[in-house]
Amino acid sequence: MLDPDQRALGFVTDVLEEVMEVFDSPWIALGWDEVPTTRWQDAPQVRARAESLGLAHVGELHGWFLAQVCQHVLDRGRRPVVWDEAFSTQLPTRAVVTSWRGWGQGARALAAGHDVVMAPEQVVYLDHRAGDGPDEPVPVGFLRTVADVYAFDPLPTQVAGTLPPGGGTLLGAQAQVWTEHLTDARRVDFATHPRLAAFAETVWSPEQDRSPGSPASTEFLDRLAREHLPRLDAAGVEYRPLDGPHPWQMRPGVAGHLRDLDAELAAGGWDGLGGWTETSGGAQ
Repeated sequence: MLDPDQRALGFVTDVLEEVMEVFDSPWIALGWDEVPTTRWQDAPQVRARAESLGLAHVGELHGWFLAQVCQHVLDRGRRPVVWDEAFSTQLPTRAVVTSWRGWGQGARALAAGHDVVMAPEQVVYLDHRAGDGPDEPVPVGFLRTVADVYAFDPLPTQVAGTLPPGGGTLLGAQAQVWTEHLTDARRVDFATHPRLAAFAETVWSPEQDRSPGSPASTEFLDRLAREHLPRLDAAGVEYRPLDGPHPWQMRPGVAGHLRDLDAELAAGGWDGLGGWTETSGGAQ
């Protein structure tokens, strides 16, 4: 357990000084997602610290500690980037928020004046399964086909309509490929491609209707098969074929962890259900 005191803060800022000395990027990614706070509640010195800082709950030490770290980065002329659990009233406005649990957290951060990157796991976590058949290797997460990723909207109308005038800027979108169950480079290729091509075209092209079955989606899938997949073949990328995995890409008998997108959207809405909470005890 990290005791969020001045000693820990000094250690973190010392590490960041070394990071910023090595890397001259204007952006410094801090993360700070999925931080359990239950053990803080059982620590008298941590509860006393929260009280001395005027915080309403010991869990607010997460926001307080991160705000100090973000300000340190800002004082060095860089911009911190955090996951959406770090968004709070304590977070400096110049910090960039990456919204991964859904769209709702990103919308609230935009409304509060933060610049935002949309990266909702419901669409752009490319380690999630790309097919629903029995041959899909280690099937985890939501079912997200190439056509689903191509239909990704970083700021849906239903979310954009809730935003007040002004606020922060939507900087763009980001796709992730987490590798807990991707055992080697070939498996990473399989999970990433060709859905990454769909993501790239969607976020770098003018807005239009890209819903599955739309003319744009049909044209893209045809062009993908004719032009892009041969390029991946030539480059030796072991992508997932559009009609399902090759026999050597299957993992017979290896169980996965399926998630139901419709059920989670019905329960969590635009906020999603991912991330650590006191009731879930961990990530979904």
